[in-house]
Amino acid sequence: MLQWEAGDDWLGGLKPLTAPWSHIQYVLSRTVHLLDISNHQVDINFDHNRPDMKTINYQLWTMPIEFRGSCAVYLLLLTFSFWRPQPRYLALAGVALYWFYMGHWDLFSFVAGILLAERHAASESEQDGEIALSYSSPPLEIQKPDAKSWNRLIESVYLQQLRTSASFILGMYFLCMCGADRLAWEYRWLVVTRSPEWDNAEMMPRCWRSVGAVLTIYAISKSALLQRPLNSRPLRYLGKISFPLYLVHPTVYLVLKKPVRDFLWWAFTRTPYPGTIEASKYALPFFIAWMGTMLLLGIVMVMASELWNRFVDMKCIGLARRFDKWVSC
Repeated sequence: MLQWEAGDDWLGGLKPLTAPWSHIQYVLSRTVHLLDISNHQVDINFDHNRPDMKTINYQLWTMPIEFRGSCAVYLLLLTFSFWRPQPRYLALAGVALYWFYMGHWDLFSFVAGILLAERHAASESEQDGEIALSYSSPPLEIQKPDAKSWNRLIESVYLQQLRTSASFILGMYFLCMCGADRLAWEYRWLVVTRSPEWDNAEMMPRCWRSVGAVLTIYAISKSALLQRPLNSRPLRYLGKISFPLYLVHPTVYLVLKKPVRDFLWWAFTRTPYPGTIEASKYALPFFIAWMGTMLLLGIVMVMASELWNRFVDMKCIGLARRFDKWVSC
C-alpha cells in the first residue's frame, strides 16, 4: 500500500489509490509532456508557460534533455563526419561555446562529450602510429635515444600531469558550486562572466557545473590514479545500476520512508513517532530510526535497481538491437 502523503497540489489533487482512470490519464499526459522537445528550452530556463506537472517520479525531467541531446549529437556527427580533424574540432568547440553562451548547458555538455571522445580516439590512433614507426626503425635508435629526445619526453609527461591535475581541481571546484539566489563568496568572481542570455539565476550554476563535469571527466580519462578507484568492483557495479538506481530511488524513498522510520522508532521506544522536531530531542532513538531507515532503503534501492537492470534495461537493449538490425538490413 502506498504510504506517501501527497500534497493538495500534487498529482493535480488526486489521492493515492483513488480514481485509477484519472491517475492513468495523468501519467499519459506527463509522458506526452516529457516527450515534448519542441519547446523544451522553456522548461530548462524555469520559465513555465504551462502548469508545472508534479509526479512521484519527479526525476524524469532529465528524459527529454537526454533525448534532445542525443538528437543533437546524431545531427552533429552526420554534419562533421567528412571534415578533417582540425576543422572539426574547431567547429565543435564553436558550437559548444555558442550553446554555453545561450544557456543551453545540456547541449553544451553533449557537444563537449563529442570533443572528449574525438580527442581520446585521436590519442589512441597516434599511439598506434608511434608503435608502427618504432617497429620499422633501426633497433639501435630505439634502445639509445638521445638526450634531447629524453628531455622532451620528460617535459611532455610533466606538462600532461600538470594539465590533468589542474583540470581535476578546477572541475571539482565548479562541481561544488551551488545556490542560485546567493552565490558563495569563492564563486562571486564568476558574476563578471555571466552571459546576458542567462535570464534565470539557476542557469549560471548549471552552466558552470557542466564545465566542471567536462573538466573532471577529462582529468579522469588522462589519469590512471583517478581511474583506479573507479575500476574497483563495488564502484563498477554501482556504475552498472546507476541509471536504474536513478529511476527508482524517489519512489522507494517516498513510499517506504515513513513506515520504516515509524516502525524503527516504535521498535526502540514502544511509542509512536512524535515528529521530527520532538524526536530529535532523543538522540539515540532518533539516530537509530533515521540511520536504520537510510540503510534499509539503500538496500531496497539497490535490489530494485538490480531487478530493473536485469528485467527491463537488458530487455529494452535487446529489443533496440533487434529493431536496429531490422531497419538497417
